[in-house]
Amino acid sequence: MNPKKYVRQEPDGIHWPDADVGDNLYYGIDFNNCINVVDNEEIIAVKWELEEGLTSSDEFEQDNIVYIKIYTALIGTFRATCFLTTSLTGKTETQAAPMKLTVY
Repeated sequence: MNPKKYVRQEPDGIHWPDADVGDNLYYGIDFNNCINVVDNEEIIAVKWELEEGLTSSDEFEQDNIVYIKIYTALIGTFRATCFLTTSLTGKTETQAAPMKLTVY
């Protein structure tokens, strides 16, 4: 076991810092580079999909960073996908940001 405590790119996708079974921690995705604040684009909705083995108890958005609190009940690598909907000049756009979380 060699847990990595940093965000990183792996062959199967982008990973959050690894967790231990039973952790109940906040994870986030920074969308500041994707939001056009000059043209008043703003986040209007956030939806999360978690693979079986992960559960959430809280989520919020602050300064174009979306956060989710994830409880890790099982060992393995799981996907958490954030669906972000933004509004820009009367149009809406939804983008998906999949993340991986390895639990030891």
